[in-house]
Parts: sequence; C-alpha cells; structure tokens
Amino acid sequence: MHRRNHSGIHKIKACVHASKDGPKNLGAAVQPTCLDCAATRIKAAAHSGRREPCTEPGTLHIDLKEFARSYGGYQYALIAVDEHTRYIFTQCLRHKSEALDAIKRVVAEFNAIVGTRLDADDKPLPRPTVRTIMSDREGKLISHAFNEFRADASLHHNTSAPHDHDLNGIAERAIGAVSETAAALLHSANATVLEWPWLIRYAVDWHNSLIGDTGTSSADPQISPYQRLTHKLPAIMDLARYGCRAVVLKPPNQQNKTALDSRGWVGTFCGRSVNSPGCWDVNCNGTIVSSSSVQVDEEHMPRLGSQAHQPLPPTAPAARASPPDSVPHLDNDRPVAPAAPSAAPINASVHHERPARKALSLLNLFSGPYHRTDGLAAALSAHGWTHVTQIDNDAEVGGGWQHDVLNDATYTKLLTECSAGQYDALMIAFPCSTFSVSRFFDATVDGRDSGPPVVRDHDHPDGVPELDPKHVKELKTSNLLLERTVELALAAHRSPSKATIILENPADRSIRGSSCFSEDLAKHGSLFATSAVARLIAGLENSSTATFAYCRLGSDFQKYTTLLYTNDAAPVLDDLNQHNYQCNHPRGSHNKVGGRGNDGSFKSKEAAPYPQKLNLLLARAFTLARTGSAEPIEQARPEPIAARPAVKPVTKPIAASPPLRTTNDFKLAGAGSQAPIGPRRSVSSKVDYFPKQPTHREYGPKWLPAVPEEKPGTAADLEPDQLTPIAERMEHAAAAIAFNANTISPESADCALALSAWIDGVTVPPGAVSAGPGTYIVDHDALAASLFDAATASSASKATYEPMLGALAALNLGSPRATGTNDGTVLLTALRADSPDAPATHTQAAQDPRWLKAEAGELDNHKRNGSWEELSRSQVPRGRRVHKLVWVYKVKRDGTCKARLCVQGCTLEEGIDFDQTFSAALRYSSARGLFCYAARKGCKVRSIDYVAAYLQGKFIEGEVIYCHMPPGYVELDSDGTPRVLKIVKPIYGIPQAGRRLQRQIFPWMKAQGLKPLDDSDPCVFVREDDSDGEIFVVGLYVDNLQIVHSVDIDEKGNAPPGSFCASFLKALNETWDVLDEGPMIDLLGIQVRHNADGSITLHQEAYIDKLVERFLPGGVPASLQGTSLPYSRNLDKHVSDAAACTGVDYPHLVKPFQERVGSLMYATTSTRCDIAYPVHQLCKCLAKPTPELMEEADRIIAYLARHRSVGITFDPGQTDLYKGGE
Repeated sequence: MHRRNHSGIHKIKACVHASKDGPKNLGAAVQPTCLDCAATRIKAAAHSGRREPCTEPGTLHIDLKEFARSYGGYQYALIAVDEHTRYIFTQCLRHKSEALDAIKRVVAEFNAIVGTRLDADDKPLPRPTVRTIMSDREGKLISHAFNEFRADASLHHNTSAPHDHDLNGIAERAIGAVSETAAALLHSANATVLEWPWLIRYAVDWHNSLIGDTGTSSADPQISPYQRLTHKLPAIMDLARYGCRAVVLKPPNQQNKTALDSRGWVGTFCGRSVNSPGCWDVNCNGTIVSSSSVQVDEEHMPRLGSQAHQPLPPTAPAARASPPDSVPHLDNDRPVAPAAPSAAPINASVHHERPARKALSLLNLFSGPYHRTDGLAAALSAHGWTHVTQIDNDAEVGGGWQHDVLNDATYTKLLTECSAGQYDALMIAFPCSTFSVSRFFDATVDGRDSGPPVVRDHDHPDGVPELDPKHVKELKTSNLLLERTVELALAAHRSPSKATIILENPADRSIRGSSCFSEDLAKHGSLFATSAVARLIAGLENSSTATFAYCRLGSDFQKYTTLLYTNDAAPVLDDLNQHNYQCNHPRGSHNKVGGRGNDGSFKSKEAAPYPQKLNLLLARAFTLARTGSAEPIEQARPEPIAARPAVKPVTKPIAASPPLRTTNDFKLAGAGSQAPIGPRRSVSSKVDYFPKQPTHREYGPKWLPAVPEEKPGTAADLEPDQLTPIAERMEHAAAAIAFNANTISPESADCALALSAWIDGVTVPPGAVSAGPGTYIVDHDALAASLFDAATASSASKATYEPMLGALAALNLGSPRATGTNDGTVLLTALRADSPDAPATHTQAAQDPRWLKAEAGELDNHKRNGSWEELSRSQVPRGRRVHKLVWVYKVKRDGTCKARLCVQGCTLEEGIDFDQTFSAALRYSSARGLFCYAARKGCKVRSIDYVAAYLQGKFIEGEVIYCHMPPGYVELDSDGTPRVLKIVKPIYGIPQAGRRLQRQIFPWMKAQGLKPLDDSDPCVFVREDDSDGEIFVVGLYVDNLQIVHSVDIDEKGNAPPGSFCASFLKALNETWDVLDEGPMIDLLGIQVRHNADGSITLHQEAYIDKLVERFLPGGVPASLQGTSLPYSRNLDKHVSDAAACTGVDYPHLVKPFQERVGSLMYATTSTRCDIAYPVHQLCKCLAKPTPELMEEADRIIAYLARHRSVGITFDPGQTDLYKGGE
C-alpha cells in the first residue's frame, strides 16, 4: 500500500475504516522504510542554539555583507564580533578577494587594543590573542590562502554547516543590528547610500561605546564592549551627530594665502577617521576629507532642506563637573556657569553668588513693532528675561496674518502653550480701536470724513444697538478677538506656571468723580466694562487696577490709561494710582490724542507707543512677580546645548544677564505662510565664520561656537562653493558667465593698462572699437594723442605723463606679451572687480592714494545720506551685538577705483537685527513680455538705474543695527573706548536692505498714477488712466527700471512736455538719485537688438561666447562640427544608461557637468528654446554624469556657437493666433 501512495503509516491504517474495501490487515501495518520518501521529504535539521559560555576574548565571529558601490569603490563590509566582549571590528572591501587581508587587519587590531587582565594578586595574566575564527562557508574563508594564513597564525577555524547561516548567529545578528542603526542614521541625515562605509563605522563606534546584551558570554553587561575588551572607558563626545554641518581645515596645498580665501571647507560630519586617531571625516560635496581640525554644528543638518535647523532642547545642567581635560571645552568663546564646588571656597566672604533662576518667558500679545529698541522687550531684556514671544498682526512691523490671534491655527497653538504653562507672564495691550476715546472727537480735516463712528458707549460696552451695517463686522471682530484674548489669559493663569497677567487699555473716562472723567467723554464705552473682561476678573480671583496719565511718565499726551493685573505685580503697579501719576498740567497744554494731523493721519497712532518709564515699570512688575525682587535678574548664562560636555570648574563666578531671545517667527505646523521667509539663524547655535584657535590641542571636533562680537576687519572667508547644492552650483555657473562679461586672460594681464592708473582726464580715444564691455581696440597714435590732450587740459606736471607715454611706447606690438596687434593697434582693457589688482584689506588699500580717495568718497556718500549716528559704547542697549563693517574694493569697467562699505551680514541675527527680507523681482517672462508689448505697440524701451540703490531705502520704526567704526577710521571716546555707529538707514550687506528699498519704491510708483499687476507680476506697473492713448509701462528689477513708452525721448532724456512720460521722469529725477542709461540694450545677461522694421530681437551672443570660452577653450572640436542638431541620435540611450547606474562612476565629472547644464539652462529659459529638449534630458542625470553625457553637453554648446545670433524676435503690429484647421 505504501508503494502505491507513499503516504504515512497513520493514513494507511485509517484505510480499514475510511474505505469500503480496505483489508483488515492494514490495521497492523508497520512503518516501512522508503528511500524515495526520505529523499523527497528531508529538511534542514534544527539545532538547540545553545552555546557554551565564552570566558575570555579571542573568539571572532566573521561574516560579509554586500552593499551598493560607495565613495571610494567599496562594496562589501566584513564584520568581526568578539564573542566574549561583543566588540565589533569592521573592514570595508572593494572586492571579496580582499577578505583575507581584511581578517589579517582585524586580528592585528585585536592584538593592538586588547587589555591585559589581572589575577587575584594583581599580577598580569597572559594577554589574550585571537584563537578561533567562526564563519559561514564563504568561499574566500575556506580558500587555500586562508588555510595557509590560519596555519601560520595558529588559528582554529570553525564553519557553519553548508548553506546554514544559523550556526553563525552572532555575526548575523551583529550585522543586522549595525545595519539597522546605519539605516536610521541614513534617513535621519538624508544621507546618500554612497556613504555606507562611514555609516557602518559610525554605528559600530556607538555599539562599542554603549552597554548591551552579552548573550552566552560571561562578560559584565553593564559596561561597554570597548571597556570589556580594552579595560578602558570609551570616549563618546567626539561622536557628533552624523550628517550635521561641519567645517574642516583645508590641507596646506589647498590654501591660498595671497587671496581672500577661506581656510576651511564646509561639509557634513561622517564620524571618526578609520586609521588616524584624533581625526574625523567630513563629506565636502562628495569628497571625504580627514582632518584633526574639525568643527561641527549639531543643530544644523544641511541635507534636510526646510528642516535643516533642528535646535537642541535645553536640559538641566550636569550635577557634577567632569575631571580636568577628560572632555574638552568645546565652546571657547561662550561664557559658562561655574560648576558648584564641593566645599565652600576660601574667599567666600568676598562675593556672594545668587543661585541661578530658571529662564523666564513672556508672551507679549499685540506687542506693536517687533524691533523697537526702547520697547517693553528691551526693558525685559535689561531685567534678565530670556525669552519674549511677540505677537502682532501688523504686516509691516509685525508678523502679519500668521501672528494674528484671529488665525485659528495661531490661536490654537497659543492656547495650547498657555495651558501647558510655557509662559511665566502675559502682557496684553489689547487693540483699542473700538474702545478709543478718539472716536468721540471730530477728525474732519481738509474735507475728509470725521473718522470712524462710536461702536460702544457707557450703556452698551459690548456694542451699541442699531449700529451702521458698515461697522457691524468691525464690532463683531473686536468682540471675538477680546473673547480669545481672555481665554488665553485665563489658560495661562490656571496653568502650572500660574502666569502673571497685565492687561492695558485706555481708562474708562465715563466714571464721574474719577480723576480721568471728562464731560466730553461721558458716554465712553471702556474695555473694562465689557462682559468679557468681567469674566477675566472673576477668573483671576485676586486682581487690581491702576489708572494713570501718560504725561506724568514723560509723554506729550495726557492719555489716561488703566492696567488690570494679578496681585503678584501689585507692589510695583499699585503706586500708579497715587497723585503723582495723575495729570497736573493745565487743560489744553497736551497734544490732542483724537482727530487727524495736518497730514491727514490719525493722531491716536502717535500716542500708541508706551513711554519709556512705563516700559521700565512693567519690567520691574513682571520681574518682582516671578522672582520676588524688582531688581534685574543676575544669573549665569546657561549652556544652550544640553548635549555639550561639562567643563572644568572655574574659580571666579561669572554673572551676566542672559540675552533676550525674542520670538517673532511664530511657526504653525502645516500652515503655509504668505509672508516671504528670509534666511534663518538660530539664537542658540550659530556658525562662527572666524573661529578662534585654541591655545592647547583638544581631543574631539569642536562645536561651532556662537558668533562673538567682532572687531573691524574684512569680509568672511568661507568658500561659497562649499555651501551650494546642485541647483545653486548650476545657478552660480550661469551667473558667472552672464554677469562677468569681460575678464582678463593671464597672458594679457601684465600689459593691460588701467585707465585710472594714468589720469582722471584720460578718456577712451575717438575711433576706438569696442571689443566687449570695458575693452577697446584703439590706434597707437590716437592713444598717445589722447594722453597729450589730457595733459594739456590738466594742471598735472609733465613728469606725470612721461612715464605713462614711455610705458605706452615700450609696448612691443610684435611681442606675444603685448596686448596689441601688428597693424599698430593696442588693446586697452579696464580692470574688473575680479581683477587681482583690487586690495583685500584696508591695510593694503592704504598703500595707494587712489583707494584712499575711493574710501573717502564712500564715507562722504554715507555722511550726506545720514546712514548712521555715532554713539559711545555705553549707549548700546544691553544684549545687542555690535557688528563689523568691511571694505569691499573693485576696479570698475571704466578703470575707476570703487570702495564700498558693507555690514558683515553673516553675523546679523534674525528677529533682532532684521525680520522679513523678501523683496520681489521682475520675472524673466515679464521682462520678455514687456519687449513683446513694445514691439506690438511700436514703443521704445528705456533703461534707468538707481544710483547706490540700497542707500535710498528707509528703515521702519524701531529698526536699527549697531556697528563698529569702519576699518581705518576708528574714533575714540574720551576714555579711549572706540565709538560705535548706530545704523539708521539701510546700507549694503543688511539682509532687509532690498526690501526696505522696495517698500519705498512701490508706494512712490502708485503715487505717480501707476498700479501694479498684482495678479501676474507685482513688479510691473501700468497707468491707471490711459484715456489719452499714451502707453507707459514700468518693469522693476531690484534697482533697474525697464520703461516701455510710446512718446519719443530726445538724446538728453527729455520727453514731450505735458506727456505722462515727462512728468514721471521729472518726478523720478527729483525724488531719487538715478542714472538714465538710454535705450535698453541688455538686461540680465540678455542682449536687445532693435531691428529696422520695428521688431525687437532678444539674443545672447555675448553669453554664448563666454560659454564657449569657458567650457570649450580650445574651440569647437572637429568631431562636433558636422551635425545640425544640438544632440546626437543616441542621446536617449546615454541618458537611460546613466540613470540605470546605482552609483557615481565618474565623480570627477559631477561638478563640470552640473556647471555646463546650469549654464545651458539659463540660455534655454531666456532666449534659446531650441535646445530645451536635450537640456531637459541631461537634467535627469545631474548627479550621475558619464563621458557620453559630457560629450552631449559639449555638443549643445557647439550648436550654440554655430548659431549664436539666433534669438526670440517680436514682430511689430498685431497678429492673430492661428485657429485649428486653418
């Protein structure tokens, strides 16, 4: 029966009753022996998994794991685990054939670091060595070469059963654990899989430094594998977060001491170097650099995009200080709190250190301008408050809609924070618009309306009935805002922090018998009479009010004001009810709060800011309520990053008020901000672009310290190329070609003559032929004649000109060193900003009177502009950083020397020195559209530039920056302290300078009768009233006006009298410092050709010439000259082959390929749509170029060179669109 069905014995026996004819003797059948069944049903044998305990180091479990090909060509990782200590060794291999050499290195490393144990008598035992190797049956581990190695090294080798990896479980589990950690690191840093060797080694370093399960080993699980193996404690503080921002010192051969070049590269931290103790690896744009000089910023992850800034939350300080030099102080420039001594110091009677208090936080609702230097935030800063969150919805000086309590997301977030006890205090300056007494004054001026009507009165504080429908919405909005404000105050007061509450608003002027009663205001409806405030008073339980007059606090306005506050602030604020804070001035002697001023604006706005004395009183009240004393808080500045190590104790206590950190960038999860966002900087962790060198060598990469107060000097030296991702690299390459139109070749630099090096009176000689911007080909005799003409017209002595003429005559026109030709012409070149002749520092510039003259001119410009005010150092508000001013030098195209004074913008702090920085710019499509419009309408296009544009902007109220005196022009106070500049107008280097200029230009444009095209491009302005048929359109690109006009403008720039164009140009010249450049011939690297038939052609011949010069310096190769298309027939195949690559096979091609494609994209999106397809295809492989793709990129450049004059032509007159079927 078994031979029939090959079934088990129990099924065969069951046939007796499970079938109708099964013989009864089957019930007594026995299990037959069947070779066929055994062969077909055999399975892998199970094993118990039990292992004898391992009592000492020396048994290594080894396995290999394959990965994708990495940087350096590595593809395999060899993992070796010591069974007793569970210490992991790792080696990276390019090929499996390297496994034997890797094992030899592991054995050597084991023998080098293993510690020697002691017996009971403290005598050293024999030092452990590798005795046994356990592995699977990997071919390279059972080869003849490996067996020979084992024999020579006296190693025993155990292998798992064939095809059974379970018997090599220790190595398998180690690989799994390390791989999981490496994968987590990969995702947390958004790293590339090409870094897997560094990810694996970093994960192994942490595994060896942390405690963990020891399995069957007899080792202590409460100590780390490193300590089990070496008998030493591991170091961990040098293992900064993988992928964080890092700065590494350049090798000496990469440093250029003669240029303004940085000494470091910026990259991402990759952990310890594999063979160099005290060194770390940094990934700098795909190149791994090892160095002992590394600084890291763990709060910035460059590859996380918008999530790059990840501040570390502060925690309590360490309970004890670490032993001296066990862990270095990684933040040399930051003062730290002294560690608590174990015993009272000997000189304890000399000073008394107050215990450090917790950081105090305040929510300032309806705060007004964020950047007031004399506001409440500044007063709180002076009293030691560390964090003020300001909320105000003003679009210009506040946070706009994202900081509006009526924004549901903002309100919900604030309510959550208040309920959680995040704030110690709330200051509420509720908008008084609907409660203002100014509504009871007639605001009629020059025929204007009388102002908004009364919406509340004494009998109806929540709103008058039968209100004009136009103002019903205003009232409802105000009531909703008040209800939400009361909820926030109650939530904060009921929270664990039991926050102090102060509410400010105009006093109730309707209460007869009170000092602030006025018969004219007897019907005043006050905030404090509303039902919402009544609910607040009931919820606060213990609260008081104080009413006082602004005029007794130094204001020009009487303005009676009431404060409602919790009683913990009463000891300070109750005094405001006293007679010395009530008005004692004759009636009519104050400035009027209500009505309008002569300019038509409401006077109530002028009275809104708190007097300085009131700010100080409020700061004292809040401080007293939270600390028990109204005096400024004295506490040591806390360490901003909890993960930083402790430092050795210092004997002298350091006491300083922590700097105020105002939060104006209130963020909402998932809420899209309409306001533009500028570059962000962390208050607690900033990159030091000029790190101080330590006086002693420290172990471990330093954290990037906070930017210290800088002394006057030159610009920062951080290489921009090390900061740019792929897109920025492509843009930079295009910009370098588009806007560096004329650089000097090394061959002609020696004999290129700067015009300004001769004399101011020398001009380009008549008959000169332009060879590019700033370059002219002139006749030798004509050049000499020009010199003589200049000498005649100048008062300079003859001796001034003889050396110049001698130098000109010495030019050997036949010599290859001369910039000339054999036909008697000479090439006269004006140096540009990228010329090496420009000085790098003021010290260098001081050696040449031309540069000193340029500096004096720049300082005169600022003096006329009123850019700053001089202060003594003591007048700078407490906590404000004083920034550097730097000189930037260049030689202009006409040869004149230019010196520009700039603020070192990298040290400016967002939320303190600047807030919003976005300024719109004319779109490329709009610029082309304006040329098209001009051609269609038969108009002209004119170019006008703003001179020193950023200096013509204005700061908003309270916006100010403090700077050191310009280098070389430092003035001292009577005590010898350098004076400080208070910058009160935008200057170059300030992030918001462009925005401030635009906020001046846009309203001015509207005042001239122009309106922006907000639905398409807000930088294009058209006439509101064009009924006279005159066409006038303006496009604004930063500081350049592209004007389309239908009337004729003569050579002097005058338009026909009575035309809109004439009035506009007149107003423009009267209001702004501008330069009329005449008809527009180029814009943003695009050249303009006005054709005889009225059409306009946009082309990029100069750009293409530079493109060829840069990327095909030897000219177009012969192999690329035969085709008429910008791509080969194999383009798609080349792209697909490159895209299929799993790694970067040609890393040396990445940068040049990206630069080529970026430069081609600029041409594509500007005027050359004929190359759009091949450029689009190349963009698919930006990170994985191949030689074939490089040839395709060069083929496109060659195509452009052959068709350089092709562009976009806009025909004159109106044309109809073609209809389908016609």
